[in-house]
Amino acid sequence: TAEDRLDEIEQSVANLLSGGRNIDCEMLDIKRNIHSIKGLGGSFGFSSMTLWAHALEDYLETTRDIGADQLADVQLFVDRMREIIESGENPDDETTSMAIRTLRLKGRKRDRTGLKDGTSVMLLMPKGIQRKIIGRELITFGFDIIIAESSMQAI
Repeated sequence: TAEDRLDEIEQSVANLLSGGRNIDCEMLDIKRNIHSIKGLGGSFGFSSMTLWAHALEDYLETTRDIGADQLADVQLFVDRMREIIESGENPDDETTSMAIRTLRLKGRKRDRTGLKDGTSVMLLMPKGIQRKIIGRELITFGFDIIIAESSMQAI
């Protein structure tokens, strides 16, 4: 099922790159598939898939514009998740977290002097426009954002 979801995400990315369907429709499909993968991962003993999917959700939520660079970044996330599925083994959470932190994303354009690479901030806010605005601003300062909606999720 996760492979099918990843295939659908890749198809949406290809459609966007070729100027196919409406960007809002394709992005909605991508977000739905990511959300499904996030839920499936933990259910079947692949917590790393949940972590990757959550990180991709955070990336999309805090990205200003979707263009070729951002779609290439989405593909990086998809490739990493596909590698886990194909290996048949779930890497431990520490290894996964390190891999996510060191992922080189080219779609994040920082227009202010940033911090040392890898500086992360947890943004603990309910979903909404304010969280999106704050997340985007933090990214311009060079922070990597981890989003949590509740104290329990943050823990």
